[in-house]
Amino acid sequence: LAQASPTFGASASTLSALKNTGNMFGSGTGYDVTLNTDAGDADLFINGLNLNFGGGWDPNLDMFADIGSGYTFGTAITGGSTLFFNDIANRFGSVDSSVATGFYDFSLEIIGGGDASASGILETLNFQLEVVDDLIYELGVTVTPEVINRGESATARMDLFNVNSRDMVTTSWFYAVPGFANGAEILEGTFVGDWFGKTIASGAGRSDDHTTWTASATQVLGTYTGNRMGIIGGYYNGDQHYMEAAPDQFIEVVPEPASMIALGLGAAALLRRRKK
Repeated sequence: LAQASPTFGASASTLSALKNTGNMFGSGTGYDVTLNTDAGDADLFINGLNLNFGGGWDPNLDMFADIGSGYTFGTAITGGSTLFFNDIANRFGSVDSSVATGFYDFSLEIIGGGDASASGILETLNFQLEVVDDLIYELGVTVTPEVINRGESATARMDLFNVNSRDMVTTSWFYAVPGFANGAEILEGTFVGDWFGKTIASGAGRSDDHTTWTASATQVLGTYTGNRMGIIGGYYNGDQHYMEAAPDQFIEVVPEPASMIALGLGAAALLRRRKK
């Protein structure tokens, strides 16, 4: 059988890591890779990963290679397949204070071949990591309307301001489960707006919707308190620094007007009975 000819592509070649992450919900750096094989290609096996670090690399950067849970080494990849390897090279948390700011080069070797014991180099991908001190931002959230009936929705909107002296880029957006909750009861959350790949210049801002929160027809009435939510981004498209908005947002779920009238009539009738 002919040797497969896979195509590996990286979603980003340069990403950033932060030394100071005290203003973040979380922070990490992960390089994503996509594999495409053509129909008719022989089976392909990935059997290992190697990281090679460039001159001046600081071991305190703690970069790892990880194939992820979506694939197991030594498993056949048939022709005509597309596989996504998220965070195949990654690090998490703040960078050690001893590491100097600046750019660090490294490469990822993907090892494999035509069977589960093959040890050839299928691809070498070159990456760069920029270590910066911090990412400074202002992020506010407003919820409209703050009071809804059963079956209605409220929308959370984000206002992000770039305080840094250079452009920043948004990668995506997030909320921490359970979103808006009232004890064990939760509202249904849906992402809206568009924070994918948006560049915000230094001293500029961007506003857009974030999520909608919907009360079901049988939703328990009461006050639903928002959990942590915000925007993911950094200095490069693909950065994974979780910028958190101000907490303590609320949505009040109240009875529908018809239900309120019925409750009022019931109370009036009860009062009349008590007077007899």
